[in-house]
Amino acid sequence: TVHHNGAEQAAFAVRYDGRVHAYLNECAHHAVELDGVEGEFFDESGLYLVCCTHGATFAPDTGCCVSGQRHALMHACC
Repeated sequence: TVHHNGAEQAAFAVRYDGRVHAYLNECAHHAVELDGVEGEFFDESGLYLVCCTHGATFAPDTGCCVSGQRHALMHACC
């Protein structure tokens, strides 16, 4: 968890292309956690982060949405 906007929120980090990227564990489109199964954030191809609720996919290095409504994931600042 991280402190964000005065509250603790779930967060996660992934290693992609040799770099670590951290995000709040919340879909950019809906107020739900991305991982339906704890700790599983990537789609079946292993290339994109995916929302388990509605299937939107996000680039793991930028958090930008690559399919679905065009909103980006919120970086988790440490």
